Amino acid sequence: MKRVLLVSPDNGKGLSQDVRIIRTVLEALGHRVAVAVAVVSGKDPSGRAVYSAELQEPPPYEFDLGIWLEVFCHVVARVAVRAFVPNPEWFRPEQCESLRSEFNVILTKLPLATEVFRIVHANVVQVGFTSVPLPHSPTRHAGLFCMAGASPLKNASQIVEIWVEHPEWPRLEVVGNVRIASSQSRPNIRLHRPSYLGGTRSIRQLAAGFDYHLCLSKTEGWGHNTFEALGAGKILLYGDWDPYRTELIHCGGIAVGGKPDSRWGMVNGYRVDRRSLSSAVDLVMSIDGSDLETRSQQAILRFSQITQQFQWNMEAFLNSL
Repeated sequence: MKRVLLVSPDNGKGLSQDVRIIRTVLEALGHRVAVAVAVVSGKDPSGRAVYSAELQEPPPYEFDLGIWLEVFCHVVARVAVRAFVPNPEWFRPEQCESLRSEFNVILTKLPLATEVFRIVHANVVQVGFTSVPLPHSPTRHAGLFCMAGASPLKNASQIVEIWVEHPEWPRLEVVGNVRIASSQSRPNIRLHRPSYLGGTRSIRQLAAGFDYHLCLSKTEGWGHNTFEALGAGKILLYGDWDPYRTELIHCGGIAVGGKPDSRWGMVNGYRVDRRSLSSAVDLVMSIDGSDLETRSQQAILRFSQITQQFQWNMEAFLNSL
């Protein structure tokens, strides 16, 4: 049994989910886990946030492994092995030297991050990751679902712009901070502000009612919305670019092409190719019930493989310490 410390901000979103998932997996493997919540304690000379953290349990503060998620943060504790889990789209190149000097190992979720950080650090271990599948829904909604949230990475505005040009397409349901002019309003586009839906549980229940999910982010460090849908057997329209080009192969989904248009942290961001999206929507409209069920089972199987591999990889990593 190892004593493990998790250090991360509690942002109520992806990082908070990451902590819960890692804790659950490690405890299921028989390890003891403590959490230190990182909070902003000031700013550095460049104006960027500086974090500090305090443990939420009594001493002794001695750990075999510490896992820091996304932010560098000082913790008053003795940690034998210091690991960092970066999301490459939010990692700044000027942080590379600190990464090398402060951490013994980098743990990555996807092959793209592994490739990027092997240039930066001598010890990189790809452990993978997982998410909590969407709940079962007795309601089936026609159309396609897009969870945009507040992220600038989801390509949601561009997707809506393309949809406006196609009133013949199925309904598009978007949850996020996306706006269109009243002159562009279409019967087949419904936009929801997340705050109007009553919280995460209501949003997940809405998402669970759609068979088709648009997962076309410019880039992702993981993408809980994507894997939550995959685990529930949803058919993904996903970006045929890194990081999902290889991870979502054989998932029963539909790959949509894109073109690089920006730089986010350590990786490229992509725009959706209009013709490729049009072809994907045409395919969606041709899928019958039997094909839908086959694709759904492929999605569940792929999610199961990803989750199992994550559990195996974490166990192997802990055993190697």
